[in-house]
Amino acid sequence: MIKCFAVLLLAAAVQPFGSGSNLSAAGTPQDDIGILAEPSLSVIAEQWAEAYREAYPGRVIHVNQYRKGDNTGVISGSELLFASDRIVKGELASLWKMVVARDVVVPVLNKNNPWLQAIEKTGISQKNLAEALEGINSAGWSSIAGEGSNGVVSLYMVEDASLVDAVDSFMGSSGYRSSAVMAASGASVVDMVSANTLSIGFCKLADITDGGGENLADGIILLPVDLNGNGSLDYFEDIYDDIETLERGIWIGKYPRSLVTNIYAISAQAPAAEAQTSFLKWVVTGGQDYLAAGSLAELNPNERYSRMAGLTVTTTQAVSVSQSGSAGRTIIIAGVLLAGLLFISFSISWFIRKGEEEVFLQPFPSKGMMDEGSVAVPGGLLYDRTHTWAFMERNGDVRMGIDDFLQKVTGRVTNVLLKKPGEIITRGERAVTIIQDGKQLVIYSPVSGVVIKANEELLDYAGKINSSPYNDGWVYLVEPENWSAEVARMKDAGKYRAWLKEEFARMRDFLSSLMKSGQLNTGVVLQDGGEIAENVLNTLDPRSWEDFQNRFIDISR
Repeated sequence: MIKCFAVLLLAAAVQPFGSGSNLSAAGTPQDDIGILAEPSLSVIAEQWAEAYREAYPGRVIHVNQYRKGDNTGVISGSELLFASDRIVKGELASLWKMVVARDVVVPVLNKNNPWLQAIEKTGISQKNLAEALEGINSAGWSSIAGEGSNGVVSLYMVEDASLVDAVDSFMGSSGYRSSAVMAASGASVVDMVSANTLSIGFCKLADITDGGGENLADGIILLPVDLNGNGSLDYFEDIYDDIETLERGIWIGKYPRSLVTNIYAISAQAPAAEAQTSFLKWVVTGGQDYLAAGSLAELNPNERYSRMAGLTVTTTQAVSVSQSGSAGRTIIIAGVLLAGLLFISFSISWFIRKGEEEVFLQPFPSKGMMDEGSVAVPGGLLYDRTHTWAFMERNGDVRMGIDDFLQKVTGRVTNVLLKKPGEIITRGERAVTIIQDGKQLVIYSPVSGVVIKANEELLDYAGKINSSPYNDGWVYLVEPENWSAEVARMKDAGKYRAWLKEEFARMRDFLSSLMKSGQLNTGVVLQDGGEIAENVLNTLDPRSWEDFQNRFIDISR
């Protein structure tokens, strides 16, 4: 209540200041913007530059072509490079980058396909599609839709080098090409597929929508891909009902990666100058309207918001103020009142938190010995070798945290080091550091993506990782970048329980080695039945924690 009142007071105090002041245009950067673009993106880069100049007269933008052979030294701190996955390799891949568009290839079907109902339930796997199109078993549609579905598959494709390369990668070979009829445009492919109920077409996502770009063109539907090849279109693969759902599925990694080419804005370092950040924010909003002309796909609305939120202007915006004496006095009075209220709020919060700390931060007593049966393994979560868990929310975001095994082994967590919202997180790289009275472990991420939200309550009550590892002790909410590939490397509850037997064996070996070196007291750690004492790392020194990091945690990622 006090914080809300303080915010309202600040808003009321600033209102007369704003209405009686002359503020300069804070969002109008005057710095020059240098743009480099790989050859295939030169046209869209020029269009963006021209449209931005028209929208914001006075802005100076220079566009030059970037050749694949150029080195990263030509990208200065004030330049932006627009490039695709095709050249973002080596040193370029290590620079700051942000997805601003995509080149997406999609397979489509005739909406009156006689086996459509079955296909919508099972999807079509890459393997079956390749067999049907390459004539491996001469079965045609029966290899795709099952017995009784006879007929030869007609294949239509746009004659575009990037599209053909993507389909080659998806199919695993180029053998299908002999059966393909090449067309000059995506519109032609759509017309051909619409006229042939036994056909499949490959074209760009931007080419298959109606004039508004939101609905599929008449006569076709999206071909659902059975990504994991299990003969069923699973929940996480069900993204083919409409364009918006497909775009979100592409964003969070539910679509075949081989059919997607990301278009990046790349900089030598994270953009901080207002000129760069303002231009990039325009690119992922107003600039999206220019992509369809180049057969590029727009970002999903939620992804646009995410990209904008990740851009942080660190430069101070210049503000010129003409303020009256009364406005100045208002600000001073408001400042004094606000300072007083904040002091009161802080004092109350401190006393409340002091009492809560006695509950959350006290050492968690050992419950005795632990084995596979004493580790909590909730169903519905996915578990990783890094002793982390992940769960996809209904909106496609992924919540992640640390598993019960690890918190039982380490004992009381007293502090954490977290990433900030907007930061990139990569599978197998540092996600969070857990600390116990100065001793620490680096825990690695099970997923790749962008941090939407960090559980900041852990900064005050790190012990929630111990008391509620799967609920209140969660660590991050992440927008995944490669979920479909990474989910295949994680374990469901059943496989995880079986795998824990191996982990307990590894843990016993690790503890035995500490005993032999004299770092651990034999009697209180292992029992004859092989059970391990809970919180076994609790009393060990930093050297033993470092050994646990190197010999147990690091080798698992």
